[in-house]
Amino acid sequence: MNPETFHTIVIGAGSGGMTVAVGMANLGYPVALIEGAHVGGDCTNVGCVPSKTLIHLARQFRPGDDPDEVLRTVIRKRDTLRDKETEEVRRMENVTFIQGWAAFRDAHTLEVSQPDGSTRTLRGKNIVIATGARPRPLEIPGLPEERALTNESLFDLRDAPKHLAIVGAGIIALEMAFAFHKLGVQVTVFALDERPIPRAIPEASQAIQAELERRG
Repeated sequence: MNPETFHTIVIGAGSGGMTVAVGMANLGYPVALIEGAHVGGDCTNVGCVPSKTLIHLARQFRPGDDPDEVLRTVIRKRDTLRDKETEEVRRMENVTFIQGWAAFRDAHTLEVSQPDGSTRTLRGKNIVIATGARPRPLEIPGLPEERALTNESLFDLRDAPKHLAIVGAGIIALEMAFAFHKLGVQVTVFALDERPIPRAIPEASQAIQAELERRG
C-alpha cells in the first residue's frame, strides 16, 4: 500500500505542535497531525487549564461544600474544553488529524498505530517532533506506585484525599498546596531548600513561608 503523502507531518498536538500545524496549513500545505493521547498537550490536559480551574474553585470553596464535587467539576471542564479543541482540529482545512502513536520507518516515513489496532503509513517532506515531556517518577522507598501522583494523574482525582504530601516548593507545588488545603485536605510540603520558591526574592519567600505556617 502506498503511503499517504503530506508536506509536513507533526507528531504531537500540544501547543508547539498545533502552532506548526496551523501555520503550515494556513500557508496551504497539506499537514498530518498525529496525537497519541489528547489534543491540547500539557496546558489543556494537565497544566494551566485544570490547575487554574482548581485554584478558582478553591477560592470559592466554603465550609459545607463538597471537595469531591470540586475535583469532578475540574475534570468536567477540562474534558469539555478538550473535546471542543479536538473537534476544531478535525474541522481544520488542510489538516488531517490522526489519533495514534507514530514510529519512524525511515527519515521521511512514519507508521502510525491507531487505537483500533489498524496502522497507517505516512510520508512527509518535513516531520516535526513535538511530543513534549513526561514527569519523571520518583523512587521513594515505602511509597506504592499507585499512590504516587504526578501532574498527569493529579487532575484525574475524583475524590479528595485526606492528606496530600507534595515534594517540592516551587510555584506550581505551592499553588496546589494552597488549593487542596482550601478544600480541607491536610497538606505537607517537602523541600530541599530552606525557603519556598528559592528563586524569589527573600522577602517574597518569607511572606509565603509565613502564610504556609499560618494556614497550618
